[in-house]
Amino acid sequence: MVGFKFIHTADLHLDFPFQGIGQIDEKIQKRLITSGYRVLENLVNLCIREDVDFLLIAGDLYDGANLSLKAQLRYREAFQRLYNHQIQVFVVHGNHDHCGGWRADLVWPEGVHFFSSSEVESCPVIKDGQEVARVYGISYPTQAVHENYLPRFKIQKESPYHIGLLHTNVGGSSGYANYAPCSLDELVSSGFDYWALGHVHSYQVLHHSNPVVIYPGTPQGRHPGETGPKGCCLVEVDSFGETHHQWIELDDVRWANLQVNIGGLASLDDLFIEIQNSLTDLKDRLVDRSGLVRLKLTGRGLVHDMLNQPGVEQDILEMFRFEEVGTSSWLWIESVQIETAFELNLDEIRKEESLRGDFLKLTQKARNLEGQNEIINDLRTAISPVINDRRFKKILSKLDEDTWQRLIDVSEELGIDLLGSKGE
Repeated sequence: MVGFKFIHTADLHLDFPFQGIGQIDEKIQKRLITSGYRVLENLVNLCIREDVDFLLIAGDLYDGANLSLKAQLRYREAFQRLYNHQIQVFVVHGNHDHCGGWRADLVWPEGVHFFSSSEVESCPVIKDGQEVARVYGISYPTQAVHENYLPRFKIQKESPYHIGLLHTNVGGSSGYANYAPCSLDELVSSGFDYWALGHVHSYQVLHHSNPVVIYPGTPQGRHPGETGPKGCCLVEVDSFGETHHQWIELDDVRWANLQVNIGGLASLDDLFIEIQNSLTDLKDRLVDRSGLVRLKLTGRGLVHDMLNQPGVEQDILEMFRFEEVGTSSWLWIESVQIETAFELNLDEIRKEESLRGDFLKLTQKARNLEGQNEIINDLRTAISPVINDRRFKKILSKLDEDTWQRLIDVSEELGIDLLGSKGE
């Protein structure tokens, strides 16, 4: 067969509002408003640079069903650039941009196919005069689609390679509406070669071969929960029909969580140097991208008292926002959380004949094998009403030993703070 290349993306949510942001500089706000369009430009440039044969978009091109004219015109302009480079585009609409909303009556470039919401359609991909693949897809007619669309996907044997384009929740993934639900087993046994999925915003390879099943994730994080790199998949099918894929970053502005431990720091100046160094390291990792940062100060140390003075969070925000805001790429400290504690000598407290001492002896015993089983059994008994509650049973009934150890560590930190202040 003739080899070919394509890009698989989803969940661009053009015209989305950045969520969960407090105070923000006017220059930063303008950049955020246009970030979705920059990502679209990055996507088109990648398609052209990699000389792909087609682009797949697995739903939620737009953030809402009543599409803004500006966003539609920008997509049409982008697809025209792709058509000028002989790159086809295949699109399904998802729950955010379903077909029940308003859209302008635009004439789209040749080579662009929007899949119907009434039935699964199939479109051939022609290269060098022959069909190299066939793309199958269906769009959402309304926002809430509860039907499993998999039984509607039927491969047509005459094509050498079959691609399913679907906006779906595979296996009831938590955190996402259970729209167009299906199972991984259904996808694997479908006879398709590649499933181009959308809806889940994190990059996930659900099945590596025969078929390849991938969520590329959103190409741009929209809120503090969508941290880290965001991008799309570049897929190449060789002349033997083998599928090779790689994930490529596309995001314009990146969310990041930055944690600085105050342990061992003697003064606020030392802390500020540590924060500055951490921000510089983060900026180097972002290269030319900008970043929205949630800064968290943790640990036990001498500067804890000073950090608990009124207005300290705002002072830190203003200091590092002033230092880091630039005209092209920048870091904006979105918020500061102070979760520090007094510096304590836990070994010395453990020797005390006191409630604090007894508590630390108990946590130490919980870490030792000889006392572990007894204490963990007592803990299980103590929280059994919660474990057996149907709302929490799925999560808490499967706590492994590593999780128990982390709970003991957290409990020790919390307990010693509640039992004493400033070491008194």
